[in-house]
Amino acid sequence: IGYLDEADLTDSYATGTVTGQSAGAGGGLIGGAMDSSISDVFATGAVTGASAYAGGLVGEIENTTISDAYATGAVVATFAGGLVGLAAGSGSISDVDATGSVATTNCSSGCLAGGIVGGRYPANIFTGTTVTPISNAYWDDQTTGASVGGYDVIATEIPPNSVFFSGNAIAGLSGSTTAQLQGSLPAGLRAATWGTGTGLYPFLWTFF
Repeated sequence: IGYLDEADLTDSYATGTVTGQSAGAGGGLIGGAMDSSISDVFATGAVTGASAYAGGLVGEIENTTISDAYATGAVVATFAGGLVGLAAGSGSISDVDATGSVATTNCSSGCLAGGIVGGRYPANIFTGTTVTPISNAYWDDQTTGASVGGYDVIATEIPPNSVFFSGNAIAGLSGSTTAQLQGSLPAGLRAATWGTGTGLYPFLWTFF
């Protein structure tokens, strides 16, 4: 799906590799989403290319909710997230996990990579205050290579007309080892929705 606008998406998945564009957003399932709801979904394909924002599931969201979702594909982008590249505005991310590696590229204006999101900021990065809350969000810090779940973006204006992006680690998120995520469900992931087993990461019963 290229773009989701004021829509609900549920019971969906994708397995193919996605190649992004240099100034765009790329995701394993959805490129971008605004004012939408996404639930009971997963993606397993790698997200490659030179996308500005890329996530294992969604490249960029704004005022969008994501719940009961996971991604396993590797991600490479300027803002790279195991699940979401960039989260802007309100909405929420909850009951999710990510296990694919995350890496950055094209860093002349700053790069951010996190196990769940690359970066998040208010709808207006310079004056806004409301950000996307993240809860019950798990990532494998061994396979993703990410020591933090994501960053609250700091935009620094550089005269005459440039901006450099940096960030502070989002508080309240902590990674897990492979052993911690396999064989038992992490706190908050409901057994009616999620399953697991020996040597298995959490999966959604909807698809099994």
